[in-house]
Amino acid sequence: MKILGIDPGAVSGGCAIVMIDDGAVPQLVDAIDLPTVGVKAKQRIDVLALRTWIQQHRPDRADARLLRAWRAWHAEQLQEALVGLHRDVMERLMAQLKDLRTARELVNAIETMDWSTVDANTRLIALHEINVAICKLRLGQEPIDDGLWHEPPRAYQLIKQIISQNGR
Repeated sequence: MKILGIDPGAVSGGCAIVMIDDGAVPQLVDAIDLPTVGVKAKQRIDVLALRTWIQQHRPDRADARLLRAWRAWHAEQLQEALVGLHRDVMERLMAQLKDLRTARELVNAIETMDWSTVDANTRLIALHEINVAICKLRLGQEPIDDGLWHEPPRAYQLIKQIISQNGR
């Protein structure tokens, strides 16, 4: 059985494909540093290159279990935020995301919320939920559309700025 392992790392990460056969010693099939594009603040994982590398090896266990665990963890984090100290902000945010029609509408709603007292962990949970909602809104379009340095910032960049500035 081929298994994909991913180490996101603090600065850069890596992936490995390991072959495990009936109790034998696991054998390393291949390993790479996570491919990236961009530089400095614009550096991010090159998702297409990573996908191509994964598809070349066709691992049997790439993830379904890990993806389920990751989603469950995020759901648990969200539930804690919805009953926590900043539940009023998170409840308004989730209501806004539920009926999201445009990114501009979301930016305007985020600007009206008081992020100044919200702790860092809750802000990260909010940003994750916002990212998920924007990705759903963008189905069928380019998945990542952050503005470059000479372009105006896009919705997620504006929202991240608002939440980060007010959350200090």
